[in-house]
Amino acid sequence: MATHTQLITVQDTTRPTLSFSGGRPADIIVNCDAVPATVTASATDNCTPTNQVRVTISIDTLRNSGDCANNFQIRRTWIATDLCGNTDTHVQTLTVRDTTRPTLVWATSAPTNVTVNCDNIPGAVMPTATDNCTPGNSVTIRRDSIVTRPTVGCISNYTIRRIWTATDECNNSTSWEQLITVQDTTRPTLVWATTAPANVTVNCDNIPGAVMPTANDNCTPGNEITIRRDSVITRPTTGCISNYTIRRIWTATDRCNNSTSWEQLITVQDTTRPTLVWTGARPANVTVNCDNIPGAVMPAATDNCTPGNEISIRRDSVVIRPTTGCISNYTIRRIWTATDRCNNSVTWSN
Repeated sequence: MATHTQLITVQDTTRPTLSFSGGRPADIIVNCDAVPATVTASATDNCTPTNQVRVTISIDTLRNSGDCANNFQIRRTWIATDLCGNTDTHVQTLTVRDTTRPTLVWATSAPTNVTVNCDNIPGAVMPTATDNCTPGNSVTIRRDSIVTRPTVGCISNYTIRRIWTATDECNNSTSWEQLITVQDTTRPTLVWATTAPANVTVNCDNIPGAVMPTANDNCTPGNEITIRRDSVITRPTTGCISNYTIRRIWTATDRCNNSTSWEQLITVQDTTRPTLVWTGARPANVTVNCDNIPGAVMPAATDNCTPGNEISIRRDSVVIRPTTGCISNYTIRRIWTATDRCNNSVTWSN
């Protein structure tokens, strides 16, 4: 009897095959809030039953020194191992980047450009911020103010440029700007020690003194407000020149040329009679002999408004005597009249 023996050496040298429902995951670059979920793989093998092929996945995070916290790589490694240690490996590299700017969040609405008066500048509010990768409390918010104003002249007209900037951990930033145009359009206010001077009618020797007010303003300091007083006198060139008007005008002007004025009209009148001034005593009534009639003296005169040399002094004599009989018995009535330039007059007679 002859015998033949065949030895068959069986080996498993074929790798198992990883299988993904949507195809093998490719390397991709994604934003930090768009990292895809890790998919599950299965495996088949030519020798090992499917339920005995072991599939493992490992995930590593790789960071470079100096990169921001949200810029990194994720390496996913799937390994299928059959019962004989043959393996199939697939590696997916996810490059994660933070490229999205944060968002400023305002309590009500974002500040808009406005034009305001210099005493009504809105307060500078502070927003919060949100970001797709950086927690809100880690977003840096900065507010800058740039004031542009002239160095001389109307320095209350200027602009304020407010800039709010939110910056996340990867230096992505977003900004909001508000332009505030500041104007000074309010007039200053005259301030009187007691009351503002009213229109008056006075005698020519009783003209009230010209007081000076102070002033305040919503934008210009008091010591920079210009206060001017003007007087306009209107009088006739002839005749009763003591009857005239004085128009006083006080004007306060701030540094932006806003001004306010107050006017007082003083009507000046001369209603006072002049006064006769005698060198001695006033001429008294006397009875004299016909050859002893006293001479007619001339007084001077004073007046509160008319200079003495402009007062008219007139003396009149009225003689009353009989036309028959003892015509040396008679009377002489002397009358002195002083008249100022406004026709106020005083008379003395004896």
